[in-house]
Amino acid sequence: MYQRRLLAKRLGSDPYIGDYKIMEEEIGEGSNAVVRMAEHATTGNRVVCKVLIKKISTPGSSPYGSPAGSPMSPMYTPSGSPTSCSPMGISPALMASYQTLAQKVKDETYREINIMNKLNHENIMKTLQVSEENNYIFIFMDHMDEGDLYSYIQKHGSFEESRARMLFSQMASALAFCHEAKVCHHDIKLENFVIDSHSGVKLIDFGYAIDYTTKPDTESFHVFNGSPAYSAPEILDRKAHDETVDVFSLGICLYYMMSAEFPFCDETRTTYDQLVRNVRQGKFCWPDHFSPSLRDLLSHMIAKRNLRYSWKQILSHPWLNEDTMSLC
Repeated sequence: MYQRRLLAKRLGSDPYIGDYKIMEEEIGEGSNAVVRMAEHATTGNRVVCKVLIKKISTPGSSPYGSPAGSPMSPMYTPSGSPTSCSPMGISPALMASYQTLAQKVKDETYREINIMNKLNHENIMKTLQVSEENNYIFIFMDHMDEGDLYSYIQKHGSFEESRARMLFSQMASALAFCHEAKVCHHDIKLENFVIDSHSGVKLIDFGYAIDYTTKPDTESFHVFNGSPAYSAPEILDRKAHDETVDVFSLGICLYYMMSAEFPFCDETRTTYDQLVRNVRQGKFCWPDHFSPSLRDLLSHMIAKRNLRYSWKQILSHPWLNEDTMSLC
């Protein structure tokens, strides 16, 4: 709340950043970011602005300081005893930690931007403008008016097979392009695909992405972040892995798009340990309406590492090309 009040004050005094005017309409937030609607100052086109807080503001630096006696108050120490403080009322050690965190936020933000700018593909979100101030980085991107796929399915239900095929083909094309450019997204989930009213799809959020351009082909990844319900078994088991974890996760996305259910867990009843056990065993049920062709594709995506299809096999699979073949 503290940071959001500071941002509201900043934008209240001047909402124009470069070519865009940032609106009061807030559509999302994260641990160090706020997402607002914006519009181009000349054309009026609506876009999305992700505002990242790169400088961690400290008490005494604004009128919104923490109340006396709180953990952020200049007079507060865990033991209740006085401590050495800077003129702002912050100990040198705490100030150093703020500065380190702020630099980390900035470095990770520009790493993500550089990866996104490397990936020139119609189904991958691009940055329209990036502006930096002392406390904030403003990232302007296209607005996809139907939101993310997970929220869309929660609202409208699962897709008919032909529509799922049309959306999935775009998703697979985007991710295949990432791997061709030697980028592993590493957090593939329905929340990271956004959709517009014309059924266009874009892949977003490269915060966990790994650019392995300089890595030898035989070198594995040893990072284990991601969303458990979409994670491949080697990630859940914290084992070395490669970019094919994205293939597994995309298979989970397709299964959910067709059923509004996850193959290995119930969203409200399955514990993490049960999820890990189910994924290790690799056993799940096929909904009755899944066609044999769809089951074949999914069984080669939601599979152990050595059994997963390549992108060539996925993109040429009969299920993905059924609408095309029916026109011949």
